[in-house]
Amino acid sequence: MDIEKLIKEKRPTSKDSTIKANVSRLNLLKKMMKSDDWDFLDDVSKIEKSLNTKHYTTQRNYYNSIIVLLDAMGGKEDIIEQYTTIRDKLNEQYIEENNTGKISEKQKDNFVDREVIITMLKKMEKEIRDQKLKKKDVLNNFDKELFTVYTIYSLLLHLPIRNDMANMKYVKKSGVKEDEFNYLVKDKNKMYIILNNYKTNKTFGQKELTVPPQLKKVFNMYIKYMKKDFGDTLFVSSRNNPLNRNQISQLLLKTSQKYLNKNISTTMMRKIVLSDKFAESNEDKKKMANIAGHSVSTMDMSYVKTI
Repeated sequence: MDIEKLIKEKRPTSKDSTIKANVSRLNLLKKMMKSDDWDFLDDVSKIEKSLNTKHYTTQRNYYNSIIVLLDAMGGKEDIIEQYTTIRDKLNEQYIEENNTGKISEKQKDNFVDREVIITMLKKMEKEIRDQKLKKKDVLNNFDKELFTVYTIYSLLLHLPIRNDMANMKYVKKSGVKEDEFNYLVKDKNKMYIILNNYKTNKTFGQKELTVPPQLKKVFNMYIKYMKKDFGDTLFVSSRNNPLNRNQISQLLLKTSQKYLNKNISTTMMRKIVLSDKFAESNEDKKKMANIAGHSVSTMDMSYVKTI
């Protein structure tokens, strides 16, 4: 059974990346259960027991994938309902944990201040200087990786997007299209990012993000020494293949382990950067909402105004 084709037929508007992620999880589960077909999904309690050792957000992702497949296969509404009940409880746990405003126990060991990331980047800058990479005519794979991960972390520090730099193209303004690609655009003295392919694009459409001056310097350095031309994919592997989202995550984890003995993924970078900017103001909002006798959302919507 070609489950990718089956899911695509059932959910024609789903992104290819979403479908592939579901298929990947399902195949891993099939391998874990040592099964040659998908009948093992009928035993809900056995699946629940097998997934119970994984983090609850990982469990939730697996249950989502199972529900997607069973829905595509059709005729198993009672089993889908059982999986949906389990998945929804995990969703409630996720919402409750996020509402606390505290980092989870699982993530606590890897959570650092924004200044720690800046210090890591300074160490990488020193390596680039000490190894005289800017004077080399030809960069080896280690040199290229250092430039690449330095640039990606710098991007996330200033613009905490998801892994949307995967397969990103470097173009002039005229090279921008409304397609499946994201773009780093250089237009005279201006530089900006165009996002077409990102998680919430169906809600927000094409997005334009201005590259701040400090990040622009990093991008210009990267483009110069990595010898990027207009039309090139920005971040590539040692074999010159576009880095996909998973490869970017692995590169970030490998690098943060080397410099910090931490696992600093794209998601963790988003938490670090946004917490640094908004955590204190959010606490102030909660205190004031409590005094005023309403929720934070009500305060924002009904009372917080500008002239």
